[in-house]
Amino acid sequence: MTVDNTILGRCPNCDEPIAEAEMVIDYKSQRGNRVTAATCPSCVTVVTVV
Repeated sequence: MTVDNTILGRCPNCDEPIAEAEMVIDYKSQRGNRVTAATCPSCVTVVTVV
């Protein structure tokens, strides 16, 4: 098993980098914007990645 350490973005609450392995959902909104939600390793909560 390989671990993907690609960074998706940062937590909007604590600015911690969030790895792709933490991704919960990734979709395109009706307006065409990409929305990615992931679990922040520091906050231990699901956030929208910025």
